[in-house]
Amino acid sequence: MNYKADIPQIAALRHEVEQSVGRVMKTHADFLVLVSEIEQRLREHMSETTLERVWGYSTRGYDTVSGRTLDVLSRMVGVDGWDAF
Repeated sequence: MNYKADIPQIAALRHEVEQSVGRVMKTHADFLVLVSEIEQRLREHMSETTLERVWGYSTRGYDTVSGRTLDVLSRMVGVDGWDAF
């Protein structure tokens, strides 16, 4: 399932992820760090372009985020998944 990227719950999740990694996602390099953190903590791979979509950094006009992406990011902040977040 896909979710509109501009809902308040996703904004809250973005904030929690930034707090968890100690970095505000503002540049491509920030997203590369986040990819590395996800791989180290969760043993999951996610591309930086996918993460950039969540933060609205992508200029390709995407306005939705997949449930899988939200599940992974929720687990980054210690929650069992997107539904639990």
